[in-house]
Amino acid sequence: MSVPTGALKLDIISRDPVSHGLQAIVRLASDMHTINVQQFKTQEEYLTGYYSLEVLSLPRLIIDSVLVSQSHTTKVEIPGPGVLVIKKPGLGYGSLFKETNDGLEWVYDFQDDINYMESFYLLPGSYRVAFRDKFSNSTINTIEKRFTIKTGETLTVNIN
Repeated sequence: MSVPTGALKLDIISRDPVSHGLQAIVRLASDMHTINVQQFKTQEEYLTGYYSLEVLSLPRLIIDSVLVSQSHTTKVEIPGPGVLVIKKPGLGYGSLFKETNDGLEWVYDFQDDINYMESFYLLPGSYRVAFRDKFSNSTINTIEKRFTIKTGETLTVNIN
Protein backbone atom coordinates (compact mmCIF):
# COMPACT_ATOMS: atom_id res chain seq x y z
CA MET A 1 0.00 0.00 0.00
CA SER A 2 1.40 3.37 -1.02
CA VAL A 3 0.88 6.51 1.04
CA PRO A 4 1.48 10.09 -0.12
CA THR A 5 4.78 11.41 1.22
CA GLY A 6 7.06 14.36 0.70
CA ALA A 7 10.37 15.49 2.13
CA LEU A 8 11.23 18.15 4.68
CA LYS A 9 14.72 19.62 4.44
CA LEU A 10 15.99 21.77 7.31
CA ASP A 11 18.82 24.13 6.53
CA ILE A 12 20.77 26.99 8.08
CA ILE A 13 21.70 30.13 6.16
CA SER A 14 25.29 30.68 7.21
CA ARG A 15 28.85 30.85 5.89
CA ASP A 16 29.74 28.35 8.60
CA PRO A 17 29.02 24.80 7.35
CA VAL A 18 28.56 23.51 10.91
CA SER A 19 24.96 23.19 12.11
CA HIS A 20 25.96 23.52 15.80
CA GLY A 21 23.86 20.42 16.55
CA LEU A 22 20.65 22.36 15.95
CA GLN A 23 17.48 20.28 15.90
CA ALA A 24 13.75 20.87 15.43
CA ILE A 25 10.79 19.09 16.97
CA VAL A 26 8.40 18.14 14.17
CA ARG A 27 4.69 17.99 15.02
CA LEU A 28 1.46 17.85 13.06
CA ALA A 29 0.14 21.42 12.91
CA SER A 30 -3.00 20.48 14.85
CA ASP A 31 -1.30 18.31 17.48
CA MET A 32 1.30 18.78 20.22
CA HIS A 33 2.58 15.17 20.02
CA THR A 34 6.14 14.93 18.75
CA ILE A 35 6.50 13.03 15.48
CA ASN A 36 10.25 13.41 15.11
CA VAL A 37 13.26 15.40 16.23
CA GLN A 38 15.09 16.29 13.02
CA GLN A 39 18.67 17.51 12.78
CA PHE A 40 19.34 20.62 10.69
CA LYS A 41 21.24 20.04 7.43
CA THR A 42 19.20 16.85 6.88
CA GLN A 43 16.20 15.80 4.82
CA GLU A 44 13.51 13.36 5.98
CA GLU A 45 10.30 11.90 4.55
CA TYR A 46 6.88 12.66 6.09
CA LEU A 47 3.26 11.99 5.24
CA THR A 48 1.73 14.88 3.33
CA GLY A 49 0.11 17.59 5.43
CA TYR A 50 0.81 20.64 7.54
CA TYR A 51 3.46 20.53 10.24
CA SER A 52 4.69 22.77 13.04
CA LEU A 53 8.40 23.03 13.85
CA GLU A 54 9.93 24.05 17.17
CA VAL A 55 13.59 24.85 16.61
CA LEU A 56 15.59 23.93 19.71
CA SER A 57 17.59 27.13 19.70
CA LEU A 58 18.05 30.13 21.96
CA PRO A 59 15.57 31.72 21.75
CA ARG A 60 13.13 29.02 20.69
CA LEU A 61 11.79 29.50 17.17
CA ILE A 62 8.31 28.26 16.22
CA ILE A 63 7.53 27.81 12.53
CA ASP A 64 3.85 27.04 11.89
CA SER A 65 2.02 25.75 8.83
CA VAL A 66 4.87 24.05 6.99
CA LEU A 67 3.27 22.18 4.08
CA VAL A 68 4.78 18.86 3.03
CA SER A 69 3.28 17.95 -0.35
CA GLN A 70 3.42 14.72 -2.30
CA SER A 71 6.67 13.95 -4.13
CA HIS A 72 8.03 17.41 -3.26
CA THR A 73 10.82 18.66 -1.00
CA THR A 74 9.85 21.48 1.33
CA LYS A 75 12.90 23.47 2.40
CA VAL A 76 12.87 25.40 5.68
CA GLU A 77 15.80 27.75 6.24
CA ILE A 78 16.68 29.68 9.36
CA PRO A 79 19.50 32.18 9.88
CA GLY A 80 22.66 30.74 11.39
CA PRO A 81 23.42 31.55 15.01
CA GLY A 82 26.02 33.88 16.41
CA VAL A 83 27.98 33.36 19.60
CA LEU A 84 27.49 35.45 22.73
CA VAL A 85 30.13 35.42 25.45
CA ILE A 86 29.00 37.03 28.71
CA LYS A 87 31.76 38.13 31.09
CA LYS A 88 30.34 38.71 34.55
CA PRO A 89 32.11 40.67 37.30
CA GLY A 90 31.50 37.80 39.74
CA LEU A 91 28.66 35.81 41.22
CA GLY A 92 25.22 37.24 40.61
CA TYR A 93 21.75 36.98 39.14
CA GLY A 94 20.98 37.81 35.58
CA SER A 95 18.82 37.09 32.58
CA LEU A 96 19.02 37.34 28.82
CA PHE A 97 16.09 38.81 26.88
CA LYS A 98 15.30 39.16 23.17
CA GLU A 99 13.91 42.52 22.13
CA THR A 100 10.71 42.12 20.08
CA ASN A 101 8.03 44.46 18.76
CA ASP A 102 5.91 43.45 21.77
CA GLY A 103 8.63 44.13 24.36
CA LEU A 104 11.12 41.77 25.95
CA GLU A 105 10.99 37.99 25.58
CA TRP A 106 12.80 35.99 28.25
CA VAL A 107 15.49 33.68 26.81
CA TYR A 108 17.77 32.44 29.60
CA ASP A 109 18.64 32.86 33.29
CA PHE A 110 22.38 32.97 33.99
CA GLN A 111 23.90 30.37 36.27
CA ASP A 112 24.32 32.20 39.59
CA ASP A 113 27.06 29.81 40.69
CA ILE A 114 29.24 30.24 37.60
CA ASN A 115 31.68 32.98 38.42
CA TYR A 116 32.87 34.82 35.34
CA MET A 117 31.88 33.60 31.91
CA GLU A 118 29.03 31.93 30.03
CA SER A 119 28.64 31.49 26.28
CA PHE A 120 25.68 30.68 24.03
CA TYR A 121 24.69 30.15 20.42
CA LEU A 122 21.92 32.68 19.76
CA LEU A 123 19.73 33.34 16.75
CA PRO A 124 20.40 36.75 15.17
CA GLY A 125 18.57 39.70 16.69
CA SER A 126 18.56 42.43 19.30
CA TYR A 127 19.05 41.37 22.89
CA ARG A 128 19.35 42.79 26.38
CA VAL A 129 21.02 41.43 29.49
CA ALA A 130 20.20 42.42 33.07
CA PHE A 131 22.59 41.49 35.88
CA ARG A 132 22.87 42.18 39.61
CA ASP A 133 25.67 41.18 41.96
CA LYS A 134 24.76 38.32 44.28
CA PHE A 135 25.48 40.39 47.39
CA SER A 136 23.56 43.49 46.32
CA ASN A 137 20.06 43.82 47.70
CA SER A 138 18.98 46.85 45.69
CA THR A 139 17.59 46.88 42.16
CA ILE A 140 19.32 50.21 41.59
CA ASN A 141 22.54 48.18 41.23
CA THR A 142 21.16 46.21 38.28
CA ILE A 143 23.27 46.57 35.13
CA GLU A 144 21.58 46.46 31.71
CA LYS A 145 23.37 46.06 28.38
CA ARG A 146 21.88 46.03 24.88
CA PHE A 147 23.53 44.34 21.92
CA THR A 148 22.90 42.72 18.54
CA ILE A 149 23.82 39.18 17.52
CA LYS A 150 24.71 38.53 13.87
CA THR A 151 25.02 35.21 12.03
CA GLY A 152 28.49 33.70 12.31
CA GLU A 153 29.91 36.41 14.54
CA THR A 154 31.12 36.21 18.14
CA LEU A 155 30.25 39.04 20.50
CA THR A 156 31.69 39.49 23.99
CA VAL A 157 29.63 41.53 26.46
CA ASN A 158 31.40 42.69 29.61
CA ILE A 159 29.05 43.31 32.48
CA ASN A 160 30.64 45.80 34.84
